[in-house]
Amino acid sequence: MIATIGVLEALVLAGVGALHFYWAAGGGLPPGIPKGAARVGTSILAAVFIARAVGDRKHVGFLKRVRDTDFARRDTRIYWPFCLLLGLVAAAIVVS
Repeated sequence: MIATIGVLEALVLAGVGALHFYWAAGGGLPPGIPKGAARVGTSILAAVFIARAVGDRKHVGFLKRVRDTDFARRDTRIYWPFCLLLGLVAAAIVVS
């Protein structure tokens, strides 16, 4: 249970950090951040979050095969949908 909470906290922190890139790529650039850098950073975050949602085809993501553990159930209900949402939002910002 502690490991699961740790993963959730890490994802939330990554999501909060990603908001900065999303904000910058969407046009609200703080001083000193070039628009190209914000787009590249947001593209990388989109790829990472979408890759996490897809998973490793064994333990995480919607393609996982191991589904009978507590972590797998939480991954299905919380983690991979959250990652997919963050990844799709980032991708939408990059292409807009």
